[in-house]
Amino acid sequence: MWYKCERGQMARDVLTATFIKSAPVGKHCDGDKLFFHRRKDGATYFFLRYTLHSKRKELHLGGYPSLTLANARILADHHRGVLATGQEPKRQRDLEEQKTKRDDISLNAITASAMKSKTAELKPDGQDWLSPIKMHILPKLGGMLISDINARDIRNAIEPIMH
Repeated sequence: MWYKCERGQMARDVLTATFIKSAPVGKHCDGDKLFFHRRKDGATYFFLRYTLHSKRKELHLGGYPSLTLANARILADHHRGVLATGQEPKRQRDLEEQKTKRDDISLNAITASAMKSKTAELKPDGQDWLSPIKMHILPKLGGMLISDINARDIRNAIEPIMH
């Protein structure tokens, strides 16, 4: 069976896990523009080659063996779907990573960061500002991820301060 790799180039056989373990140095096509690359220095990874706005690009999917062939195929299918909507797969992936990083920040981390950046503006050293937060808010919400905190959590945390 033949699988399309590149313009005019066909992959005779799709890659197998056995082949990947002992693949020679070079780029090896799995079909539909998914490649496995073994470099001279021994590094191995999967990438997806695609064309967007008449420019050929490569999207690094991940290193082998932490990314298996089966998972590389799934990732490649996902990114082909993004490409089919006219979006840039690299940009989409970067946006998803930024959102994940932003959502993985706890209230403790944000408080520490805010305190560090505002200490110079606060008098005398910002402890008057930080004290009620440390006493009432952080014990209840400090360990929570920002993405998990909702309005009810905030209301319950500040209610004792308001009365």
